[in-house]
Amino acid sequence: RGARLDEGLDIVAALLRGEAVDHPGPLLPTRSPALEPAPVTPPPLVVGGRSEAALRRAARRGDGWLGVWMSANRVAAVRAQLDGFAAEYGRPSPTPLLMVFVHVTDGPRGLDAGRAEVAGFVKGQYGLPVERLERWVLVGDTDHVAKGLDELVAAGVQGFVLMPAASDPLEQFRRLARVRERMANSL
Repeated sequence: RGARLDEGLDIVAALLRGEAVDHPGPLLPTRSPALEPAPVTPPPLVVGGRSEAALRRAARRGDGWLGVWMSANRVAAVRAQLDGFAAEYGRPSPTPLLMVFVHVTDGPRGLDAGRAEVAGFVKGQYGLPVERLERWVLVGDTDHVAKGLDELVAAGVQGFVLMPAASDPLEQFRRLARVRERMANSL
């Protein structure tokens, strides 16, 4: 998978630069004319993964790195690894991003209902009991979720993909707007 991804990154990067591609493979043989119009500034390439190989790939090839299921302490450790790997490759360190599953409750009384929705989401999405993942899911009122996100920002996260673990994602996005207003380290 890693070699296939490396080839894919080469192909996509060339296409985004407006170049024609004649890539012989071996895994992803691709021939394509230049895409037109080519973007003036190519979008950043974000590479995800938790393994050392994935972190090295992000440092070597990516503009950003996307992690998931991590505590603030783990994020800080990964950030240090990314910085070290990027220095080895003579590149800027990729921007650390984190996917975080959230459920903003409507106050202390909604905490049990929120936890139940998160459990249903985790079971339906991953087929796992919530206990396997709950330590990385932010469930609680506006202040609790804001504090959790602030801790991740302090650990080095520079952007989030927030995934509502709820039956009503639109309501969660409304609540997340209030979370952002309360964050001390708003991005």
